[in-house]
Amino acid sequence: MSKKFCGLIGQCDQNYDNKYWQSKFSTDELKGLSLDPEFQLVFSLTVFFSVSIRQLFQWLFTTDIPRVTRAVSHFMGYFATQHSLEDQFGPAMLFALWRDANRYPKAQKYLRQMTIPCAHELILEDSDQVITSPLLQIRPKTLTIQQLRDILRPTKLIEIIKKIGSVHLGALTYLLSRSKRVEETT
Repeated sequence: MSKKFCGLIGQCDQNYDNKYWQSKFSTDELKGLSLDPEFQLVFSLTVFFSVSIRQLFQWLFTTDIPRVTRAVSHFMGYFATQHSLEDQFGPAMLFALWRDANRYPKAQKYLRQMTIPCAHELILEDSDQVITSPLLQIRPKTLTIQQLRDILRPTKLIEIIKKIGSVHLGALTYLLSRSKRVEETT
């Protein structure tokens, strides 16, 4: 931070808590503001300081300032009591917004490029769990026909995959639902 700015606001390691901002704004000015004007005020500060959204996000997710890391950790947290994935997990909400092809059509290609390696990693991890699972290991010397039938029963396979292969189960469920829709339209 520049020395000029530090002189303007006081010391550079100043804690920008409520007291600081109350000294800059009168409480009456802020009373009754809805979220939209508050967001615009915050954004106007980023514009005023020539801070890009990318720089702001990078700083938010890499700083060691406790107040900021707590807020980011809260955003990254999972809240099972909420009803939708976007409400349960903040990054899911952001991802859903980014995936809006009407609003960000040119970004879709790059979002796929970003998510495909992650999907590959998840599938490989899941595959390793399925391959090494004792639930699916067959010992030919002691295997009976009935045991083989039990293992290969579709409901048993789904039950096992639910326990050890969540990505595979999600993919199978998605593919089955898609094929059902295709059958219904033909």
